[in-house]
Amino acid sequence: MCDLISKLDNDCFIVIKKLQGGSQSDDITVNKYICSNKENNELYVVKRMRYKKEIFLSLETHKRVINHPNISKLCGYKVDDDKKNITTIVEYYEGFGTLEEYKNLLDIKDIVIILKTLLSILKYIHSLHISHNDFTTSNIIYNTITKKVILIDWDFCSDFSETTCDVNYPDIVDQYDIFYMRSIIRMLITNLIYRLQEKFNKKIVWNKIKDIHTIIEKIENCKTCDDIDTHMRQVIEYEQSLYKDVPYQEILDNIISNPEIYYDVADNDTKGMFKEQSLKIISGEKIGNKQVAERILNHIKYF
Repeated sequence: MCDLISKLDNDCFIVIKKLQGGSQSDDITVNKYICSNKENNELYVVKRMRYKKEIFLSLETHKRVINHPNISKLCGYKVDDDKKNITTIVEYYEGFGTLEEYKNLLDIKDIVIILKTLLSILKYIHSLHISHNDFTTSNIIYNTITKKVILIDWDFCSDFSETTCDVNYPDIVDQYDIFYMRSIIRMLITNLIYRLQEKFNKKIVWNKIKDIHTIIEKIENCKTCDDIDTHMRQVIEYEQSLYKDVPYQEILDNIISNPEIYYDVADNDTKGMFKEQSLKIISGEKIGNKQVAERILNHIKYF
């Protein structure tokens, strides 16, 4: 940690881009930059903000969890001699986008990965009596290629492991981390349901959707990660079963009228099925409309 801070002091970093910082509170303004280390060209996020004891304590708490593979890596920090400002260096994650950006674009496979990873992170930090306290979609980043999830921005995290702490730890966790986890589950699952209904002309079995909403309502009353985990597994099982109920053959029959439109609105699994079926028709392995199959494959080239 100290080595990177010394390099920062010796102007060994080049500012690549200023990021939107925003304010942590009414009296703390954050200046945030993507910077490159001149020696090895590695990228970091350098953040400078007004010093407060609470921020310093949060950084000390962040240091305790940086070895977790899904928690952002705090590489160093320094408090100015006059204690007016504090500078932090955090690893930069190239190719990642926030969950806020991706929330309406994810398929069931991505959602399962994200929810299971988030729950694993919360179980880990809560076992250490640490609360993130800002567990929002803007502070969860995801790489759609590597399927990696990272929980970032630990400026508000708290350590409640001290026996002298006069705050009820379960209440804090429920108010912040668990509350947001429940909200994220509801948002991702319901968004996917609505998109599936729209894509497949509401052919999905409605009773199963009602069952999912019933379980989500139970999740809304959960107070711990273990309780959420039990119900979340049920939601995922129901959600995955929805794909089995999608009338693929009916869709294949209907694409004769306009295959391009059907292909455009399909998810990745359906697109792969379209391509596979079309190749079999053209190769003669399967009976079907060869002209339509050729149109689909031709459209895929430009998609």
